[in-house]
Order: sequence, then structure tokens, then C-alpha cells
Amino acid sequence: PFANLSDHAFARADQWVDWLSTTLYYSAFRQYYLYQIRIPSAEKDASKLAAFREEALIPLRFLNEQLAKRSYVVSEQFSMADLLAGVYVDRWMRLDAEASSLTHIARYFERLSQREPYKKTILAFEVKPA
Repeated sequence: PFANLSDHAFARADQWVDWLSTTLYYSAFRQYYLYQIRIPSAEKDASKLAAFREEALIPLRFLNEQLAKRSYVVSEQFSMADLLAGVYVDRWMRLDAEASSLTHIARYFERLSQREPYKKTILAFEVKPA
């Protein structure tokens, strides 16, 4: 499905895959996500959860701005960057009570949720706070 991407679009998608893996996930979102799903509700520290959330919001806001410009991460066409972004966006949308405040990410999630492969794989995976 990515054969129709120009060399430039493919390179941009590759850059986004790196950014999503490093800047979004490992430096920020990972702590929030793991705290939400592994720590039982009764043991969660609200201030710690809020701090993890604020840290995760920094790159998520950047992604939200990117999605304000186009339907998918790189262009109007689904790319390999959307494979990875789609996983993180799914986790965010299903774990965070205020996730829809990032309106472009929320619309992106709606678009992805209409895709059959996304429904069968990502949405089929159970994601809920501990």
C-alpha cells in the first residue's frame, strides 16, 4: 500500500516513524501508558499520573498540529507512519478521559477506526486502566 508514495513522502514517513518511536513514545507517552495499565487504581498517585500526562501531552500536541494540516501523518495518503501513530493514538484515546480535547487527533482516530485492518488489529486489543 505504500508503493504509491513518492521518495520524498517515504522519507518523511520514515522520519515520523523515528519521531514516534523516540520522542513521542519512549521519552513521554510510555510512562503515562504503563502507569495507566499496570498500576491498580487504588494505588495510583494522582499527582504522578498528572505529571506523566502533562509530559505525554507535549509531543501529542505537536502531532495534533501536524494532523491539523492533513488527513494522515505525512500526507492525505495513509503511510507507514500511520501504522505506528495509530497504535499510540488508540492507547491515548482509550485511556485518557480528556483525549478528545486534541481535536485533530480525535478526528484522526475516527478515520483510522473506519479502516478494517485497524478494527481487526488495533481496536481488537483490550486497552483499559488497571
